[in-house]
Order: sequence, then C-alpha cells, then structure tokens
Amino acid sequence: MLSLLSAINYCHKNKIIHRDIKPENILLVNSASNKEEFEYELRLIDFGLSHIYSKKDQNSILNSSVGSPYFMAPEVLNEYYNSKCDIWSLGILFYFMIAGIPPFYSDSIPELFKLIISTEPSFK
Repeated sequence: MLSLLSAINYCHKNKIIHRDIKPENILLVNSASNKEEFEYELRLIDFGLSHIYSKKDQNSILNSSVGSPYFMAPEVLNEYYNSKCDIWSLGILFYFMIAGIPPFYSDSIPELFKLIISTEPSFK
C-alpha cells in the first residue's frame, strides 16, 4: 500500500488524478538488476481515465462519473469530486486485499452504487 500511496502522491503533486484504481491496473515488476534475484515493485498503470489539471483549474471540482464500479468514491457517483477520489479507491483496494471481498457488493450496479453512497463498510 505504501508504494501505491507514493505513486498517487506523485500523481497528485503533478496535477494528475488517476480515477480508475483497481487490481487490474497494478503490475508487480521484478526491478532487480540481476534477473536471477527478486526485488519487486508495484506499478500503477492505465491512465486512460485520468484527468490532468491545468494550473488554472487545480482546485476545481470534476463532475463526470468515471471509473470501475466497485472502486468508485461516493463523490464520483454524485458527480462532485476532486483528487481525493483516488484515496477512496486505494482504501477499497486495501480493504479487498485484507478481507478478500469488497466492502460493498451487489450483482446489480444501481444497487452497488446505493450501497457505496449510503452504507458504512463492515470492519468485523
């Protein structure tokens, strides 16, 4: 998680919001100089839904609902958000890594969105 938080911090400092953080957009790379050794790094990929702020609109609010449903922040669903939506997605990812299940689940996307907006995750 520290690697991913560091990657998002770098993006945000450079005025980039990823907006689609999910397991499929994380790579595990062997970065050892000697390929017989193993030294792994996580890499965040797929910036196809990202938003780059210009200097003028750095503090502006975004209003397009984009991303992967299970990892979308309530603010994104309400179409009024900023870069903090990436932090929510990292939290959902971390929960999923620890618990093995997403904190909000439904077979129906509209029901999933209702759960994300109105339900607190269980930490049992």
